[in-house]
Amino acid sequence: MRPVFLSALVVVLAPLVTVLWLLPNSTQAARHVSGIGHPGLATSSAFLGPSRRSGVGGRRQLQQQQQQQQQQQQQQHRRRGPRLAMTSAGEDEWVFDVLFTGTGQSSSVPLLKHAVRGTCKVCDDALLRPGSKNKYVWRMDGVWIRFGWGDGRKKGERTRQFCLLAPSFLPFVLPPHHFKQHAKLIIPSAPNPSPHLPKNNRRNNVSCAIIKRKKTTPVGQTPRIAALIDCGKTFREVVLNLFPRFGLQEIGALLLTHGHADAILGMDDLRDLQLYEHVDPGVRFPSGPINVFLHEATMAAVRIRFDYLTNKPVYLDETKGVLERPVSYLNFNVIEPDAVIDSKATDGVAIKALPVLHGGDYVCLGFGVGKPGEFVYLSDVKDIPVETMSYLKALPKIKTLVVDCIKMTTGNFAHAAFEEVRGWVDELKPEKVWLVGMGCGIGEHDEANRKIQEMGYPMVELAYDGLYVEGFAL
Repeated sequence: MRPVFLSALVVVLAPLVTVLWLLPNSTQAARHVSGIGHPGLATSSAFLGPSRRSGVGGRRQLQQQQQQQQQQQQQQHRRRGPRLAMTSAGEDEWVFDVLFTGTGQSSSVPLLKHAVRGTCKVCDDALLRPGSKNKYVWRMDGVWIRFGWGDGRKKGERTRQFCLLAPSFLPFVLPPHHFKQHAKLIIPSAPNPSPHLPKNNRRNNVSCAIIKRKKTTPVGQTPRIAALIDCGKTFREVVLNLFPRFGLQEIGALLLTHGHADAILGMDDLRDLQLYEHVDPGVRFPSGPINVFLHEATMAAVRIRFDYLTNKPVYLDETKGVLERPVSYLNFNVIEPDAVIDSKATDGVAIKALPVLHGGDYVCLGFGVGKPGEFVYLSDVKDIPVETMSYLKALPKIKTLVVDCIKMTTGNFAHAAFEEVRGWVDELKPEKVWLVGMGCGIGEHDEANRKIQEMGYPMVELAYDGLYVEGFAL
């Protein structure tokens, strides 16, 4: 009877705690909603008083606060690349930065089965943690409480869930062990309540953005991505969460590593990042199509899933570039697995394709970006062919290596584990290594990093969504 009693107690007391919290803190809550006193919270005019909703001074103050928040968010995630030091002779030098827009496996993290059952520490952390391991302080639009015993998968185990709705400004502080046995606090994964704090265990499909800028141009003031590598299932979430933070608005070129869902299924959403104008009765894209670079096997997969994108666009007036309707306007370029990509399509950024094996003989493309060895990207790899390894070993030095690592010890058919990655690191001796493609099986972000350091690899770290590394040489 004890589990039933505790569950009933939770049901009765949770609404009462909510009301008691709100009454003495209504003024403070309004400050939270307006972004005052809590830099990570978004503004919601529904809870603002008249002085907040109207008046030039009030709007100007809110704009200044939002700008400060954005700068704090950018600084939180920025990491210096190997060549950032600025000299007087090179103040106008062009560099490229890398934004890790996704660092997780194909199912992303948290896994859905773990999120709904609460059976994985890392996935729970991905849902709940706003930067602290010991307490949860969240803005939330609703709180799910699961009660019962077990996870409902075995005979005799029962679980039930209910949702306690709460105003979006409600702070809720609760040590996790209070719900360890018979009830569990679950908070919806969207919206991210504290975007200025990294949620390192939450990982979208592997992807990264190459951003070209002058050294003197501050980060966040370059709206164009020179090249986006992969556009998978979670692309929309990436755009909503990261693009505004770093001032990104458009994409120059798209590089596809392979034809799996985690690399291509977000391509339909590219249309919303292309500027088009309505020309009665059709639409016109003034900037033209986005160039997509991929090899033949990936092109075959894209044709099957996106026939309306790969077929010739339906023009109402081809001479004026007027299309029938606004779909992603793309120009597909099939390349050899080891091709050098035309830099005119990538805003002058040099990019070379590097074939690797993504399970069996399935070829996936990696990429070398910038000067040879400056930035090597191998996101989905189980084995590195002899030709590619020979090319990498012949480079004078690999400054930064980004490589697939789904787990610490045992990989799977298509992805490497750290036991395999460390062999490549020993052979190639890169200055810096960022791991991507992690599943929840690799462990909690900080704990995994500590284990890697203890193994004698201080240059290796897990990347995370929103990591911004700046200052690579072109």
